[in-house]
Amino acid sequence: MTERYLTPGQRAVARFIRADCAFINVQFIAFIIGRSRQQVHNIVASAGIIPGGGADAQDDKLKAAYERDMGKKLSALEWSRMKRLIEQEAADQLARLLPRPEPYPEMDRAMTELTASLKTRMQEWG
Repeated sequence: MTERYLTPGQRAVARFIRADCAFINVQFIAFIIGRSRQQVHNIVASAGIIPGGGADAQDDKLKAAYERDMGKKLSALEWSRMKRLIEQEAADQLARLLPRPEPYPEMDRAMTELTASLKTRMQEWG
């Protein structure tokens, strides 16, 4: 069972992903933070975030929502540091969801041979 309340950081990650990556299904974001699609929508909508509008373009909304969650104002330096942490956490969470590519030794060998062949031809021409 999930905890009752999300931390300000968890809420910020959900908002950041939704603001920057509209192509990411809301269901995935809900899975990441352990909430329902409706709760993710409410978290994003309450901050006035436009899905896919870009995190940089909506920086003021993201900052205001985070400050509201934290209950204190942040300086520009504090926010830039926190934003980097939020962005990194969002990237880490998304990377965990992506499937790992399977090893493909034939392709690796073919690319190695092609690279060697191209280097040889470049040396012959040069």
